[in-house]
Amino acid sequence: MKPNKARIQKLRRATGALDEVEVRFGRRLKALRLERKMTQKELAELWHLDRGHYSRLEAGQHIASLQMLEILSLGYSISLSELLRGV
Repeated sequence: MKPNKARIQKLRRATGALDEVEVRFGRRLKALRLERKMTQKELAELWHLDRGHYSRLEAGQHIASLQMLEILSLGYSISLSELLRGV
């Protein structure tokens, strides 16, 4: 059964999840980018990504696909587990 957004939101409220995983992941991406003193535009150009897409990931407005997780971990030269640390 494929989970839908309403079902996920209901489950989060029921379990008391304060921050959505998308928001926490976005914060993690922003921290990684700022550690490298890069703008979203610079990062997107370097990795051949759409800046708007990356911006939405950082803002917690988009869920990263497995392919995007791989691109991000390779780009930041960190493991997937390190990429998801704290999320």
